[in-house]
Amino acid sequence: MLADALRSQGIAVYSMCPGGVRTDMGGAGATRSPEEGADTAI
Repeated sequence: MLADALRSQGIAVYSMCPGGVRTDMGGAGATRSPEEGADTAI
């Protein structure tokens, strides 16, 4: 919805979900390291 709302202004919006990543937010029990989570964006 955000991408549609901003498209006319020339703004692109992308999103992705790296899954459970061992960070402050994901917690120590998450299955992926921060490096593995970054692979999603790269």
